[in-house]
Amino acid sequence: MSSSPAPAGKKSGAILGGFFHRRDKSDKVSASKGSMKSPTSIASAYTTAQSSPAPPSKPSKTPVSTVVSIPVEISTPAVPVIATTALPATPPPPAILSPPKSFADAVKRPVPRSPTPVTPLPKVGVKVIGAGLPRTGTVSLKLALERLGFKTYAEPTHHSLWMQGPHGDDWGIILDEFDAALDFPAALHYRELLKQNPGAMVILTVRNADKWYEAVKETLYDAPRVPFYFAWMPFFWGMNPATSRLASKLLWDGFFEGRFADKEYAVARYKRHNDEVRASVPAKRLLELNVDEGWAPLCKFLGVSIPDVEFPKVKVVAEAKKRNCRVRNTIYAANFVLLGASVAVGLSLFQKYSRK
Repeated sequence: MSSSPAPAGKKSGAILGGFFHRRDKSDKVSASKGSMKSPTSIASAYTTAQSSPAPPSKPSKTPVSTVVSIPVEISTPAVPVIATTALPATPPPPAILSPPKSFADAVKRPVPRSPTPVTPLPKVGVKVIGAGLPRTGTVSLKLALERLGFKTYAEPTHHSLWMQGPHGDDWGIILDEFDAALDFPAALHYRELLKQNPGAMVILTVRNADKWYEAVKETLYDAPRVPFYFAWMPFFWGMNPATSRLASKLLWDGFFEGRFADKEYAVARYKRHNDEVRASVPAKRLLELNVDEGWAPLCKFLGVSIPDVEFPKVKVVAEAKKRNCRVRNTIYAANFVLLGASVAVGLSLFQKYSRK
């Protein structure tokens, strides 16, 4: 039995039914053949249905639910604009960042900044300046000042700045964390330190000139110089070659003008330095101290109470002599070993190539 093609009206009605309403299987849609043209696509069917009148339908016993979309224009009433004074923009609160997952994440993150600038704390500055030369009791004075709560600068650092002569902001770099400075090389620059810190107190440590000369000569001037080819040995790591070069330039060749070996000249230079300190520093801000006097003059000068411990007295000369002796013996032994190894290598090479 052959099936005949459905009329165009029924086909279009079936298509339109899928778009506009839902019908039961028993419902039938009939339309006149001339009222609608057969659409070729879903889009054309929708356009045709909108432009042509709806076909008459017979009443059906089954209720039909129809949903129709009707475009409605909703007009919003105009809101009156009230002129107001512009308020200053409030800065947003700082963002709360989660912990970084990795080091790269932490580097890439922007640094949160405070909306208000942070005023840096003022530096403490140097309160005590030691103008006494080395081996006048400076080590004992350093320990005493530290016992009184001062952070003392007594060992050379920033050698390049000292070599070229500190000036301006260099003092802040060298003495940033210290409130007391003494011994070499600070004692040689007591005038500059006093200009940078006008309210500082100056302490001039003194001792017998002849004893001072012998102590400096035995412990500092005649101290063994470590050869550069032994600088890698752990035994010599505590002896900084930069400090030796700094002492040669500022102390032996500078302050003593290369004439420290002349005892008469060196003693005269020592006394002249002490006289220059007495003449350039006001008497109210200068203390001439012999460490054998103990706590009383130092604490009275600084306006602090006397501690309940004994004044520190270090036997620097005796300890320095022992250290210099050990260093000298180590250098001799290392040179002997190096010489023996060189001779052995040379003999082995000579025997190897002489047979050829």
